Amino acid sequence: MRIGSRTFTSINTKSLIFGSIILIACAAFIVTGFGSLKFSSPDSLDAGTAATVDNQQISMRELANYLDQKGLGQLPESTKKILAMQAIKQLISQKILSQEALNIGWEVSDQEIADLIRSIPAFLDPSTHEFSIGRFKEFVNNQQTSEVDFYKFIRNQMRVQKMEKFLLMPLSVSSEIAVQNYITENTTFQFDYAVVEVPENIISNMVQEKLKAFLADKSNETSIKNAYNSNFGKYHQKAKTRVSTILISYKDAQRPIGEGLSRTKEQAKAMIESLEKQILKNGNSFSSLATKTNDDLNALKAKGDIGFVDETNLDPDSLKAISELSSNKTFSGVIDTPFGFRLFKFVEMKPSINKKIEDVKEDIAKEILESKTKISAELELRNQISQQLLKNNTAELNKILTNYQIPWQTIEKTYSIKDKTVGHLANSTDLTENVLYIKQPGDFIPKIVKVENKYIVFRAKNVIAPDKPEEEKLASLQKQMSDQYTQQFAEKTLTNYEKIYEKENKIKINPAVAK
Repeated sequence: MRIGSRTFTSINTKSLIFGSIILIACAAFIVTGFGSLKFSSPDSLDAGTAATVDNQQISMRELANYLDQKGLGQLPESTKKILAMQAIKQLISQKILSQEALNIGWEVSDQEIADLIRSIPAFLDPSTHEFSIGRFKEFVNNQQTSEVDFYKFIRNQMRVQKMEKFLLMPLSVSSEIAVQNYITENTTFQFDYAVVEVPENIISNMVQEKLKAFLADKSNETSIKNAYNSNFGKYHQKAKTRVSTILISYKDAQRPIGEGLSRTKEQAKAMIESLEKQILKNGNSFSSLATKTNDDLNALKAKGDIGFVDETNLDPDSLKAISELSSNKTFSGVIDTPFGFRLFKFVEMKPSINKKIEDVKEDIAKEILESKTKISAELELRNQISQQLLKNNTAELNKILTNYQIPWQTIEKTYSIKDKTVGHLANSTDLTENVLYIKQPGDFIPKIVKVENKYIVFRAKNVIAPDKPEEEKLASLQKQMSDQYTQQFAEKTLTNYEKIYEKENKIKINPAVAK
Protein backbone atom coordinates (compact mmCIF):
# COMPACT_ATOMS: atom_id res chain seq x y z
CA MET A 1 0.00 0.00 0.00
CA ARG A 2 1.27 3.47 -0.87
CA ILE A 3 0.04 6.62 0.77
CA GLY A 4 -0.05 8.24 -2.65
CA SER A 5 -2.74 5.78 -3.76
CA ARG A 6 -4.94 6.51 -0.68
CA THR A 7 -5.73 2.80 -0.47
CA PHE A 8 -6.07 0.76 2.72
CA THR A 9 -4.85 -2.84 2.76
CA SER A 10 -3.54 -5.37 5.19
CA ILE A 11 0.13 -6.26 5.16
CA ASN A 12 1.22 -7.27 1.67
CA THR A 13 2.63 -10.72 2.31
CA LYS A 14 3.84 -11.15 -1.26
CA SER A 15 6.34 -8.36 -0.79
CA LEU A 16 7.69 -9.51 2.56
CA ILE A 17 11.47 -9.45 2.25
CA PHE A 18 13.23 -9.18 5.54
CA GLY A 19 16.38 -7.45 4.29
CA SER A 20 14.68 -4.74 2.24
CA ILE A 21 12.09 -3.60 4.81
CA ILE A 22 9.43 -2.93 2.22
CA LEU A 23 6.61 -4.39 4.28
CA ILE A 24 5.65 -1.09 5.81
CA ALA A 25 3.55 1.41 3.87
CA CYS A 26 5.10 4.20 5.84
CA ALA A 27 7.89 4.13 3.23
CA ALA A 28 5.72 6.26 0.99
CA PHE A 29 5.42 9.12 3.49
CA ILE A 30 7.28 12.22 2.38
CA VAL A 31 9.55 12.91 5.32
CA THR A 32 9.50 16.68 5.70
CA GLY A 33 9.33 17.13 9.44
CA PHE A 34 13.03 16.93 10.18
CA GLY A 35 14.86 20.21 10.42
CA SER A 36 18.50 19.21 10.14
CA LEU A 37 19.28 15.83 11.63
CA LYS A 38 22.02 16.16 14.23
CA PHE A 39 24.69 13.54 14.61
CA SER A 40 25.59 12.19 18.02
CA SER A 41 29.11 12.20 19.37
CA PRO A 42 31.24 9.44 17.79
CA ASP A 43 31.41 7.39 20.99
CA SER A 44 27.71 7.61 21.98
CA LEU A 45 26.62 4.75 19.67
CA ASP A 46 28.44 1.49 18.97
CA ALA A 47 29.77 0.71 15.49
CA GLY A 48 26.88 -1.66 14.73
CA THR A 49 24.18 0.96 15.42
CA ALA A 50 23.18 3.43 12.70
CA ALA A 51 20.72 5.28 14.92
CA THR A 52 18.43 4.98 17.91
CA VAL A 53 14.93 6.36 18.35
CA ASP A 54 13.80 6.50 21.96
CA ASN A 55 16.14 3.56 22.65
CA GLN A 56 14.88 1.57 19.62
CA GLN A 57 17.89 0.52 17.54
CA ILE A 58 18.36 0.90 13.79
CA SER A 59 21.32 -1.35 13.09
CA MET A 60 23.95 -0.75 10.43
CA ARG A 61 22.85 -4.08 8.93
CA GLU A 62 19.26 -2.86 8.70
CA LEU A 63 20.42 0.32 6.95
CA ALA A 64 22.73 -1.60 4.62
CA ASN A 65 19.97 -4.02 3.63
CA TYR A 66 17.66 -1.09 2.90
CA LEU A 67 20.28 0.55 0.68
CA ASP A 68 21.22 -2.72 -1.05
CA GLN A 69 17.59 -3.22 -2.01
CA LYS A 70 17.74 0.20 -3.72
CA GLY A 71 20.62 -0.98 -5.94
CA LEU A 72 23.20 1.72 -5.15
CA GLY A 73 26.29 -0.21 -6.21
CA GLN A 74 27.08 1.79 -9.36
CA LEU A 75 26.25 5.23 -7.98
CA PRO A 76 28.87 7.89 -7.10
CA GLU A 77 29.87 8.13 -3.45
CA SER A 78 28.37 11.62 -3.11
CA THR A 79 24.99 10.28 -4.29
CA LYS A 80 25.23 7.31 -1.94
CA LYS A 81 25.74 9.67 1.01
CA ILE A 82 22.61 11.63 0.11
CA LEU A 83 20.56 8.45 -0.27
CA ALA A 84 21.94 7.07 2.97
CA MET A 85 20.66 10.15 4.83
CA GLN A 86 17.27 9.80 3.13
CA ALA A 87 17.19 6.15 4.13
CA ILE A 88 18.04 6.85 7.76
CA LYS A 89 15.31 9.49 7.90
CA GLN A 90 12.84 6.93 6.54
CA LEU A 91 13.88 4.27 9.03
CA ILE A 92 13.67 6.81 11.87
CA SER A 93 10.11 7.65 10.80
CA GLN A 94 9.20 3.97 11.02
CA LYS A 95 10.66 3.67 14.50
CA ILE A 96 8.75 6.75 15.62
CA LEU A 97 5.45 5.29 14.40
CA SER A 98 6.28 1.98 16.10
CA GLN A 99 6.92 3.76 19.39
CA GLU A 100 3.76 5.85 19.10
CA ALA A 101 1.74 2.68 18.47
CA LEU A 102 3.13 1.30 21.74
CA ASN A 103 2.29 4.54 23.53
CA ILE A 104 -1.31 4.20 22.38
CA GLY A 105 -1.34 0.56 23.48
CA TRP A 106 -1.41 -1.12 20.07
CA GLU A 107 0.62 -4.28 20.44
CA VAL A 108 0.87 -7.19 18.03
CA SER A 109 0.00 -10.63 19.41
CA ASP A 110 1.96 -13.81 18.76
CA GLN A 111 -1.09 -15.20 16.97
CA GLU A 112 -1.15 -12.24 14.55
CA ILE A 113 2.51 -12.82 13.74
CA ALA A 114 1.94 -16.54 13.25
CA ASP A 115 -1.05 -15.98 10.97
CA LEU A 116 0.96 -13.57 8.86
CA ILE A 117 3.99 -15.85 8.52
CA ARG A 118 1.75 -18.81 7.58
CA SER A 119 0.15 -16.78 4.80
CA ILE A 120 3.40 -15.75 3.08
CA PRO A 121 3.69 -17.58 -0.30
CA ALA A 122 7.46 -17.98 0.04
CA PHE A 123 6.88 -20.19 3.09
CA LEU A 124 4.27 -22.49 1.49
CA ASP A 125 5.01 -25.98 0.20
CA PRO A 126 4.50 -25.90 -3.62
CA SER A 127 2.76 -29.25 -3.68
CA THR A 128 0.43 -28.91 -0.67
CA HIS A 129 0.18 -25.10 -0.53
CA GLU A 130 0.49 -25.38 3.20
CA PHE A 131 2.95 -23.70 5.51
CA SER A 132 6.38 -25.36 5.47
CA ILE A 133 8.49 -24.91 8.57
CA GLY A 134 11.51 -26.04 6.54
CA ARG A 135 11.08 -23.30 3.93
CA PHE A 136 10.58 -20.79 6.73
CA LYS A 137 13.77 -21.81 8.55
CA GLU A 138 15.71 -21.81 5.28
CA PHE A 139 14.59 -18.23 4.61
CA VAL A 140 15.55 -17.07 8.10
CA ASN A 141 18.98 -18.75 7.85
CA ASN A 142 19.61 -17.12 4.47
CA GLN A 143 18.97 -13.75 6.12
CA GLN A 144 21.72 -14.59 8.63
CA THR A 145 19.42 -13.83 11.53
CA SER A 146 17.65 -15.75 14.26
CA GLU A 147 13.97 -16.62 14.44
CA VAL A 148 13.69 -14.38 17.50
CA ASP A 149 15.06 -11.37 15.59
CA PHE A 150 12.83 -12.20 12.64
CA TYR A 151 9.73 -12.29 14.88
CA LYS A 152 10.87 -9.02 16.42
CA PHE A 153 11.17 -7.46 12.99
CA ILE A 154 7.71 -8.68 11.92
CA ARG A 155 6.15 -7.48 15.17
CA ASN A 156 7.65 -4.02 14.69
CA GLN A 157 6.49 -3.77 11.08
CA MET A 158 2.95 -4.85 11.95
CA ARG A 159 2.87 -2.38 14.82
CA VAL A 160 3.93 0.42 12.49
CA GLN A 161 1.33 -0.56 9.94
CA LYS A 162 -1.41 -0.42 12.57
CA MET A 163 -0.32 3.11 13.40
CA GLU A 164 -0.17 4.03 9.75
CA LYS A 165 -3.64 2.66 9.02
CA PHE A 166 -4.92 4.81 11.87
CA LEU A 167 -3.30 7.92 10.39
CA LEU A 168 -4.77 7.09 6.99
CA MET A 169 -8.35 6.56 8.11
CA PRO A 170 -10.42 8.46 5.49
CA LEU A 171 -11.66 11.86 6.60
CA SER A 172 -15.26 12.66 5.71
CA VAL A 173 -16.03 15.69 3.52
CA SER A 174 -19.62 16.95 3.41
CA SER A 175 -21.31 17.84 0.14
CA GLU A 176 -21.66 21.44 1.34
CA ILE A 177 -17.90 21.78 1.87
CA ALA A 178 -17.16 20.11 -1.48
CA VAL A 179 -19.54 22.46 -3.33
CA GLN A 180 -18.08 25.53 -1.63
CA ASN A 181 -14.54 24.39 -2.41
CA TYR A 182 -15.47 23.77 -6.07
CA ILE A 183 -17.06 27.22 -6.42
CA THR A 184 -14.11 28.88 -4.70
CA GLU A 185 -11.53 27.20 -6.92
CA ASN A 186 -13.42 27.88 -10.16
CA THR A 187 -14.72 31.41 -9.62
CA THR A 188 -12.94 33.94 -11.82
CA PHE A 189 -12.46 37.62 -11.08
CA GLN A 190 -11.57 40.68 -13.07
CA PHE A 191 -9.94 43.35 -10.95
CA ASP A 192 -9.43 47.06 -10.96
CA TYR A 193 -6.38 48.06 -8.95
CA ALA A 194 -4.77 51.17 -7.54
CA VAL A 195 -1.07 51.41 -6.63
CA VAL A 196 -0.74 53.00 -3.19
CA GLU A 197 2.07 55.42 -3.87
CA VAL A 198 2.35 59.15 -3.20
CA PRO A 199 3.08 60.97 -6.50
CA GLU A 200 6.38 62.80 -6.90
CA ASN A 201 4.75 66.22 -7.26
CA ILE A 202 3.00 65.83 -3.89
CA ILE A 203 6.25 64.67 -2.27
CA SER A 204 8.01 67.65 -3.83
CA ASN A 205 5.42 70.06 -2.40
CA MET A 206 5.75 68.48 1.04
CA VAL A 207 9.53 68.81 0.87
CA GLN A 208 9.31 72.46 -0.15
CA GLU A 209 7.06 73.20 2.83
CA LYS A 210 9.57 71.65 5.22
CA LEU A 211 12.78 72.90 3.59
CA LYS A 212 13.15 76.30 5.25
CA ALA A 213 12.68 74.92 8.76
CA PHE A 214 15.02 72.01 8.02
CA LEU A 215 17.83 74.33 6.89
CA ALA A 216 17.32 76.61 9.88
CA ASP A 217 17.64 73.72 12.33
CA LYS A 218 21.34 73.55 13.31
CA SER A 219 20.98 69.88 14.32
CA ASN A 220 20.62 68.96 10.63
CA GLU A 221 24.01 70.36 9.63
CA THR A 222 25.83 67.14 10.49
CA SER A 223 23.61 65.02 8.26
CA ILE A 224 24.03 67.54 5.40
CA LYS A 225 27.81 67.52 5.82
CA ASN A 226 27.91 63.70 5.93
CA ALA A 227 25.83 63.49 2.74
CA TYR A 228 28.18 65.99 1.03
CA ASN A 229 31.30 64.03 2.03
CA SER A 230 29.73 60.72 0.99
CA ASN A 231 29.08 62.12 -2.48
CA PHE A 232 32.25 64.18 -2.80
CA GLY A 233 32.95 62.84 -6.28
CA LYS A 234 29.55 64.06 -7.44
CA TYR A 235 30.47 67.66 -6.56
CA HIS A 236 34.10 67.60 -7.66
CA GLN A 237 34.81 66.39 -11.18
CA LYS A 238 37.45 67.18 -13.77
CA ALA A 239 36.43 68.45 -17.19
CA LYS A 240 35.88 65.59 -19.62
CA THR A 241 35.85 65.50 -23.40
CA ARG A 242 33.98 62.97 -25.49
CA VAL A 243 35.74 62.12 -28.75
CA SER A 244 35.72 59.80 -31.73
CA THR A 245 39.01 58.31 -32.95
CA ILE A 246 40.73 56.38 -35.72
CA LEU A 247 43.90 54.42 -34.86
CA ILE A 248 46.35 52.98 -37.36
CA SER A 249 48.88 50.75 -35.59
CA TYR A 250 52.16 49.26 -36.84
CA LYS A 251 54.40 46.38 -35.87
CA ASP A 252 56.78 48.36 -33.66
CA ALA A 253 53.99 50.19 -31.77
CA GLN A 254 52.50 48.97 -28.49
CA ARG A 255 49.87 46.20 -28.82
CA PRO A 256 49.43 46.17 -32.62
CA ILE A 257 46.60 44.05 -33.98
CA GLY A 258 45.48 42.59 -37.31
CA GLU A 259 47.29 44.04 -40.32
CA GLY A 260 49.19 46.31 -37.94
CA LEU A 261 51.32 43.31 -36.94
CA SER A 262 53.07 43.46 -40.33
CA ARG A 263 52.66 47.16 -41.12
CA THR A 264 55.68 49.50 -40.93
CA LYS A 265 55.55 52.88 -39.24
CA GLU A 266 55.94 54.60 -42.59
CA GLN A 267 53.02 52.67 -44.07
CA ALA A 268 50.86 53.49 -41.02
CA LYS A 269 51.65 57.19 -41.33
CA ALA A 270 50.78 57.18 -45.00
CA MET A 271 47.43 55.52 -44.24
CA ILE A 272 46.46 57.96 -41.49
CA GLU A 273 47.43 60.96 -43.64
CA SER A 274 45.27 59.57 -46.45
CA LEU A 275 42.32 59.29 -44.04
CA GLU A 276 42.95 62.83 -42.80
CA LYS A 277 42.84 64.09 -46.39
CA GLN A 278 39.59 62.24 -47.07
CA ILE A 279 38.00 63.91 -44.04
CA LEU A 280 39.35 67.45 -44.46
CA LYS A 281 39.44 67.87 -48.24
CA ASN A 282 36.98 65.34 -49.59
CA GLY A 283 34.38 65.74 -46.84
CA ASN A 284 34.15 62.05 -46.01
CA SER A 285 32.32 61.12 -42.81
CA PHE A 286 34.62 60.55 -39.85
CA SER A 287 32.24 57.92 -38.40
CA SER A 288 32.03 56.10 -41.71
CA LEU A 289 35.80 55.87 -42.09
CA ALA A 290 36.21 54.95 -38.39
CA THR A 291 33.92 51.98 -38.93
CA LYS A 292 35.84 50.68 -41.94
CA THR A 293 39.49 51.33 -41.09
CA ASN A 294 40.37 51.30 -37.41
CA ASP A 295 42.77 49.39 -35.15
CA ASP A 296 40.96 50.66 -32.03
CA LEU A 297 38.43 47.86 -31.63
CA ASN A 298 36.14 49.81 -29.27
CA ALA A 299 36.02 52.71 -31.71
CA LEU A 300 35.53 50.35 -34.65
CA LYS A 301 32.36 48.94 -33.07
CA ALA A 302 30.95 52.37 -32.13
CA LYS A 303 31.52 54.36 -35.34
CA GLY A 304 34.66 55.84 -33.78
CA ASP A 305 33.03 57.01 -30.52
CA ILE A 306 35.11 56.12 -27.44
CA GLY A 307 33.10 58.25 -25.02
CA PHE A 308 34.51 60.60 -22.38
CA VAL A 309 38.24 60.11 -21.87
CA ASP A 310 40.80 60.92 -19.19
CA GLU A 311 44.20 59.72 -18.04
CA THR A 312 42.78 56.33 -17.04
CA ASN A 313 42.05 55.24 -20.59
CA LEU A 314 44.33 57.24 -22.91
CA ASP A 315 48.05 58.02 -23.20
CA PRO A 316 49.44 61.52 -22.46
CA ASP A 317 50.07 62.39 -26.12
CA SER A 318 46.46 61.69 -27.01
CA LEU A 319 45.15 63.57 -23.98
CA LYS A 320 47.25 66.64 -24.86
CA ALA A 321 45.80 66.70 -28.37
CA ILE A 322 42.26 66.23 -27.06
CA SER A 323 42.66 69.03 -24.52
CA GLU A 324 43.04 71.45 -27.43
CA LEU A 325 39.75 70.40 -29.05
CA SER A 326 36.49 72.27 -28.61
CA SER A 327 33.30 73.11 -30.45
CA ASN A 328 35.38 75.64 -32.40
CA LYS A 329 38.23 73.24 -33.17
CA THR A 330 36.75 69.79 -33.75
CA PHE A 331 39.60 67.96 -35.55
CA SER A 332 43.01 67.08 -34.14
CA GLY A 333 45.07 66.21 -37.19
CA VAL A 334 47.52 63.26 -37.05
CA ILE A 335 48.83 62.42 -33.56
CA ASP A 336 51.85 60.14 -33.10
CA THR A 337 51.16 57.97 -30.00
CA PRO A 338 52.86 54.88 -28.50
CA PHE A 339 50.05 52.76 -29.96
CA GLY A 340 50.18 54.14 -33.48
CA PHE A 341 48.89 57.17 -35.34
CA ARG A 342 45.54 58.65 -34.32
CA LEU A 343 42.95 61.11 -35.52
CA PHE A 344 40.52 62.63 -32.99
CA LYS A 345 37.19 64.34 -33.54
CA PHE A 346 35.50 66.43 -30.83
CA VAL A 347 31.96 65.31 -29.85
CA GLU A 348 31.11 67.14 -26.62
CA MET A 349 32.58 68.40 -23.36
CA LYS A 350 31.56 68.14 -19.73
CA PRO A 351 32.92 71.13 -17.82
CA SER A 352 34.64 70.60 -14.51
CA ILE A 353 32.57 70.63 -11.34
CA ASN A 354 33.88 72.11 -8.10
CA LYS A 355 31.05 72.86 -5.72
CA LYS A 356 31.47 73.80 -2.08
CA ILE A 357 29.01 72.57 0.51
CA GLU A 358 27.38 76.01 0.60
CA ASP A 359 26.64 75.70 -3.14
CA VAL A 360 24.69 72.44 -2.76
CA LYS A 361 23.41 72.66 0.80
CA GLU A 362 19.80 73.23 -0.27
CA ASP A 363 19.91 70.40 -2.84
CA ILE A 364 21.28 67.98 -0.24
CA ALA A 365 18.62 69.05 2.24
CA LYS A 366 15.94 68.35 -0.39
CA GLU A 367 17.33 64.87 -1.02
CA ILE A 368 17.37 64.07 2.69
CA LEU A 369 13.87 65.42 3.17
CA GLU A 370 12.56 63.65 0.08
CA SER A 371 13.68 60.25 1.33
CA LYS A 372 12.22 60.78 4.82
CA THR A 373 9.05 62.42 3.55
CA LYS A 374 8.33 59.69 1.02
CA ILE A 375 8.59 56.96 3.67
CA SER A 376 6.39 58.75 6.21
CA ALA A 377 3.87 59.99 3.63
CA GLU A 378 3.36 56.56 2.09
CA LEU A 379 3.05 54.93 5.50
CA GLU A 380 0.40 57.48 6.44
CA LEU A 381 -1.39 56.93 3.13
CA ARG A 382 -1.42 53.14 3.64
CA ASN A 383 -2.81 53.60 7.15
CA GLN A 384 -5.62 55.84 5.89
CA ILE A 385 -6.57 53.41 3.12
CA SER A 386 -6.36 50.37 5.43
CA GLN A 387 -8.81 51.98 7.86
CA GLN A 388 -11.36 52.63 5.09
CA LEU A 389 -10.97 49.09 3.73
CA LEU A 390 -11.72 47.65 7.16
CA LYS A 391 -14.80 49.90 7.41
CA ASN A 392 -15.77 49.03 3.82
CA ASN A 393 -16.17 52.77 3.28
CA THR A 394 -16.00 52.98 -0.51
CA ALA A 395 -16.79 56.69 -0.76
CA GLU A 396 -14.06 57.77 1.66
CA LEU A 397 -11.56 55.37 0.06
CA ASN A 398 -12.17 56.82 -3.39
CA LYS A 399 -11.87 60.32 -1.94
CA ILE A 400 -8.43 59.51 -0.52
CA LEU A 401 -7.26 58.06 -3.82
CA THR A 402 -8.51 61.14 -5.68
CA ASN A 403 -6.76 63.50 -3.28
CA TYR A 404 -3.50 61.65 -3.86
CA GLN A 405 -4.03 61.55 -7.64
CA ILE A 406 -4.01 57.73 -7.65
CA PRO A 407 -5.98 56.31 -10.61
CA TRP A 408 -7.86 53.03 -10.87
CA GLN A 409 -6.46 50.71 -13.55
CA THR A 410 -7.97 47.52 -14.97
CA ILE A 411 -6.31 44.11 -15.21
CA GLU A 412 -7.75 42.69 -18.43
CA LYS A 413 -6.85 39.07 -17.66
CA THR A 414 -9.19 37.25 -15.26
CA TYR A 415 -7.89 35.71 -12.05
CA SER A 416 -8.71 32.63 -9.98
CA ILE A 417 -7.10 31.32 -6.81
CA LYS A 418 -5.37 28.62 -8.88
CA ASP A 419 -3.44 31.26 -10.85
CA LYS A 420 0.16 32.01 -9.93
CA THR A 421 0.09 35.63 -11.04
CA VAL A 422 -2.37 38.50 -10.90
CA GLY A 423 -2.67 39.48 -14.55
CA HIS A 424 0.48 41.35 -15.57
CA LEU A 425 1.39 41.78 -11.90
CA ALA A 426 3.47 39.32 -9.95
CA ASN A 427 2.31 36.54 -7.64
CA SER A 428 0.70 37.53 -4.35
CA THR A 429 -0.12 35.16 -1.50
CA ASP A 430 -2.10 37.95 0.21
CA LEU A 431 -4.52 38.16 -2.72
CA THR A 432 -5.06 34.40 -2.79
CA GLU A 433 -5.75 34.31 0.93
CA ASN A 434 -8.24 37.20 0.85
CA VAL A 435 -10.04 36.75 -2.49
CA LEU A 436 -12.84 34.82 -0.73
CA TYR A 437 -14.11 38.14 0.63
CA ILE A 438 -15.11 39.09 -2.91
CA LYS A 439 -18.75 38.20 -3.54
CA GLN A 440 -19.86 40.66 -6.21
CA PRO A 441 -18.58 43.47 -8.45
CA GLY A 442 -17.51 46.51 -6.44
CA ASP A 443 -16.26 44.49 -3.46
CA PHE A 444 -12.73 45.22 -2.23
CA ILE A 445 -10.01 42.92 -0.98
CA PRO A 446 -10.23 44.06 2.67
CA LYS A 447 -6.53 44.88 3.00
CA ILE A 448 -3.72 46.44 1.02
CA VAL A 449 -1.98 43.66 -0.87
CA LYS A 450 1.79 43.66 -1.32
CA VAL A 451 2.83 42.55 -4.80
CA GLU A 452 6.63 42.41 -4.97
CA ASN A 453 7.66 45.95 -3.88
CA LYS A 454 4.30 47.59 -4.55
CA TYR A 455 1.28 48.09 -2.29
CA ILE A 456 -2.00 47.65 -4.14
CA VAL A 457 -5.74 48.00 -3.52
CA PHE A 458 -7.90 45.52 -5.45
CA ARG A 459 -11.55 46.06 -6.38
CA ALA A 460 -13.67 43.48 -8.20
CA LYS A 461 -14.84 44.67 -11.59
CA ASN A 462 -16.50 41.38 -12.48
CA VAL A 463 -17.17 38.09 -10.65
CA ILE A 464 -18.06 34.91 -12.57
CA ALA A 465 -19.02 31.93 -10.39
CA PRO A 466 -19.52 28.41 -11.85
CA ASP A 467 -22.74 26.40 -11.60
CA LYS A 468 -22.94 23.89 -8.77
CA PRO A 469 -21.46 20.51 -9.74
CA GLU A 470 -23.83 17.67 -10.68
CA GLU A 471 -24.25 14.69 -8.36
CA GLU A 472 -21.67 12.45 -10.03
CA LYS A 473 -19.14 15.26 -10.18
CA LEU A 474 -19.87 16.15 -6.56
CA ALA A 475 -19.18 12.58 -5.39
CA SER A 476 -15.85 12.62 -7.22
CA LEU A 477 -14.95 15.96 -5.63
CA GLN A 478 -15.76 14.64 -2.16
CA LYS A 479 -13.52 11.63 -2.78
CA GLN A 480 -10.65 13.79 -4.02
CA MET A 481 -10.90 16.13 -1.05
CA SER A 482 -11.13 13.24 1.39
CA ASP A 483 -7.98 11.69 -0.10
CA GLN A 484 -6.16 15.01 0.02
CA TYR A 485 -7.15 15.86 3.60
CA THR A 486 -6.36 12.34 4.77
CA GLN A 487 -2.89 12.44 3.31
CA GLN A 488 -2.25 15.93 4.69
CA PHE A 489 -3.37 14.81 8.15
CA ALA A 490 -1.11 11.77 8.06
CA GLU A 491 1.93 13.70 6.90
CA LYS A 492 1.36 16.53 9.38
CA THR A 493 0.93 14.10 12.26
CA LEU A 494 4.15 12.29 11.37
CA THR A 495 5.92 15.63 11.01
CA ASN A 496 4.74 16.70 14.47
CA TYR A 497 5.91 13.40 15.99
CA GLU A 498 9.34 13.88 14.40
CA LYS A 499 9.68 17.42 15.70
CA ILE A 500 8.77 16.32 19.23
CA TYR A 501 11.32 13.49 19.15
CA GLU A 502 13.98 15.88 17.87
CA LYS A 503 13.19 18.49 20.51
CA GLU A 504 13.36 15.89 23.28
CA ASN A 505 16.67 14.54 21.90
CA LYS A 506 15.22 11.07 21.44
CA ILE A 507 16.91 10.65 18.04
CA LYS A 508 20.59 9.74 17.89
CA ILE A 509 22.48 9.14 14.64
CA ASN A 510 25.89 7.59 14.23
CA PRO A 511 28.21 10.04 12.36
CA ALA A 512 29.51 7.05 10.36
CA VAL A 513 26.22 7.02 8.43
CA ALA A 514 27.29 10.09 6.47
CA LYS A 515 30.77 8.77 5.65
